[in-house]
Amino acid sequence: MTLYDAGVAVFTVTLADWAAQASTALSPAAGDGICVNDIEFAHGPAGHDAPAYVLFSLAATGIGRGFQSVGHAAGTYRNRMTVTLP
Repeated sequence: MTLYDAGVAVFTVTLADWAAQASTALSPAAGDGICVNDIEFAHGPAGHDAPAYVLFSLAATGIGRGFQSVGHAAGTYRNRMTVTLP
């Protein structure tokens, strides 16, 4: 994922393990066939000048109509990430 500021690439994030481990179970909160894995992008309440953040989740219910619990299978998870500058 490459993030931009005013049309200029700021940095790229590469997730080596995320897609292979992300749950494909349907979200109990989102509905409409949406899976529990998600990538969320948001910024603070001050609008476009507020700091932004990106959340990567293997299994979450943050989108949709409320929150319900989801879980991961037992095991070991890897979360290797590489951040590169343009």
